[in-house]
Amino acid sequence: ENSEVERRGTMANRREKIVEEILSTEDTYVQSLAFTIEYFVKPLKEKEILDKQEISWVFSNIEVIYNLNQQILAQLQERFSNWSEEQKIGDVFLQMGPMLRMYKDYCKNYTTSLTTMQELSTTNDEWIKFLEEKDKRGPGGSKLPLTAYLIMPVQRIPRYLLLLSDLLKHTPEDHPDMRDLNSAYTLISEIAGSLNKFIQQAQQRNLVLEISNQFIGLKFTLMEPHRLFLKEGTFRKVTTHMIMQCYLFLFNDIILYSHTHIALGATKRYQYKGFIPLSTSWVRDMPDTDKMENIFQIVGENKTWTFLADDKDQKKSLDFRTQRMHRRTRQTQSYTC
Repeated sequence: ENSEVERRGTMANRREKIVEEILSTEDTYVQSLAFTIEYFVKPLKEKEILDKQEISWVFSNIEVIYNLNQQILAQLQERFSNWSEEQKIGDVFLQMGPMLRMYKDYCKNYTTSLTTMQELSTTNDEWIKFLEEKDKRGPGGSKLPLTAYLIMPVQRIPRYLLLLSDLLKHTPEDHPDMRDLNSAYTLISEIAGSLNKFIQQAQQRNLVLEISNQFIGLKFTLMEPHRLFLKEGTFRKVTTHMIMQCYLFLFNDIILYSHTHIALGATKRYQYKGFIPLSTSWVRDMPDTDKMENIFQIVGENKTWTFLADDKDQKKSLDFRTQRMHRRTRQTQSYTC
């Protein structure tokens, strides 16, 4: 009997901590949404740096999402301020859950948001100046860029799912909240499932954007609707006169490469050297020599690149003949070293 009492006590403590985490992350999330609207959306509208259509393309329905999550936060705060072992929060998510479907519009628009921002960064001087001023501000002195705030709604629904799953594991079967928690988890699972494709696409686009931002002197727009990042690695590039370290980024339609890795604080930066279009290239395996091992070549229409891998597994990883590729590749010139 004592062990059962201890078990339920431990479970109740764990349950309280999980609800506290749900409340804490919701508070941080709502603050971030408020910051995005206050420091980005409103000034852009007031100063007419962007027109209404551009605002919609970049920020989608973030203001509607903010209003919804303010309500969720207020209800969670009210429940936690009156916390007891019998307190419920499942009904909060069950009641508000159907409105979380509006996240679908946001996630579907995310690629448009990134593409629009990239275009504005080459055509709108006021936008560029505005971001330079605003990207250095944030809640609690944060220096997150705008893109870091815009990805947050994409990540929120999967986060709810993880937190509610953990809460269910630490809620007794006979708890008054169990029925609503189960129903809420099922509802949000369905919503997450319907968003999954768009969330994956958004995360991929964000990854491509992050890589693009790491490059110095990039000569073309890396962000394309069809482009997916696959993997990266450090190799050695063989030339007539020397062997030099080379960083390769494999996408589904190109390989991007750099010879120089620059560390600016905690930020990795790469000096752009060129790209190889995969639609007109293939991998040639080369035998080892007395002086070099794990040699392979990438053969293009007008140029051949020779590389050394660290081992056979790494060598095999860049054989993009085995990768599942999208062949919708635009015709581009290959910039060489």
